[in-house]
Amino acid sequence: MLFVPGYIDGDAPFGTWTVTGAVVDPRWASDGDPDLDVAFLTVQRQDAPPIEEVTGGFHLVVDPGPVNDVQAIGYPSFADAPLIRTGSTTRKSEHQLELDAPGLYDGTSGGPWVRNGDEVVGVTGGYEQGGTDPDVSYASYFDDATANLLSQLTGT
Repeated sequence: MLFVPGYIDGDAPFGTWTVTGAVVDPRWASDGDPDLDVAFLTVQRQDAPPIEEVTGGFHLVVDPGPVNDVQAIGYPSFADAPLIRTGSTTRKSEHQLELDAPGLYDGTSGGPWVRNGDEVVGVTGGYEQGGTDPDVSYASYFDDATANLLSQLTGT
């Protein structure tokens, strides 16, 4: 599996990075529970510093609250460039955020919901695998279990 940060129309400005590790909640792996639809990956590239030193990085926000003004970013299956949609989240349920932001089509799953330019409060996924309507999307709510999952991969 590869990661190509900043990919647009065939251009890979930061190169191609190899996925070297991954972690998902075992409860999601066993039955696809949409409340646990989060994964973390590590990547590296030969002869390169850590990716955050090359591209910058986002910070995971645990318990971000129900209302967040976000930019949702994703690569739809029909395009070679990312879409960015803005909107405010609401709490669909205890374990799900909802975002009314028209145009998050199939393929944008896993894309971050970014608050304040560098804080990730969700990723498209969760309920209905991110939603059945491109105008309404969902994300599993980040809680302590999400932070613990990340720490399994990073050791921090």
